[in-house]
Amino acid sequence: MKVWYLAPVALLLLLGVQTQAQGYRPPPPPNRAYLCFEGHNAATIMGKANELGARGWKMVSAASHGSSSVWCFEQYQASRQPVAPDAN
Repeated sequence: MKVWYLAPVALLLLLGVQTQAQGYRPPPPPNRAYLCFEGHNAATIMGKANELGARGWKMVSAASHGSSSVWCFEQYQASRQPVAPDAN
C-alpha cells in the first residue's frame, strides 16, 4: 500500500489551513449611534429630519400614536457629527 505519499499532502493541507486561519481577521462591527425624537406637527418633524439628514443621519424607523409620533435615526461613527439637544 502506498501510504507514504499521503504524509506530505496532509502536512501541506494542515499548514495551509493554519496559515489561512491565522491571516483572517473578521471586520469589527460598525459603531453606530441612534437618535430618536418626538414630533407633533409636520413642520417640526420635517425641519428636524432635514437637519439630521444634512448631518449624515439616516432615518431607520418611525411610529405614531394619536397625534404624536417618534422618529429614529442612525449614524455610523465614520460620519458622526454631534447634534445639539433639543431646547423644547
